Amino acid sequence: MMLGSPDHLLWPNPSSGIVQLATGSWGANARIEVRDALGQVVRTYQASVLGSGPWTLDLSGLARGLYHVNMADGEQQVSIALALVE
Repeated sequence: MMLGSPDHLLWPNPSSGIVQLATGSWGANARIEVRDALGQVVRTYQASVLGSGPWTLDLSGLARGLYHVNMADGEQQVSIALALVE
């Protein structure tokens, strides 16, 4: 299943760890943070390092549970819930 708006998609969701993130018009200075259920940042990515999307995020080392993938570039911000399962 894909979650997000037509401009921001995250799949597969739920996932066992490897997810794809596609975005609409995000700049190279976009920052991607993965936060756990307590709001702690567990992974950080910089779009300029990842290259053009869709981006592959490897979250396979994280514990099962609910996470939020947050993106911000100074002008816009989006958060997409992600469930990690076995």
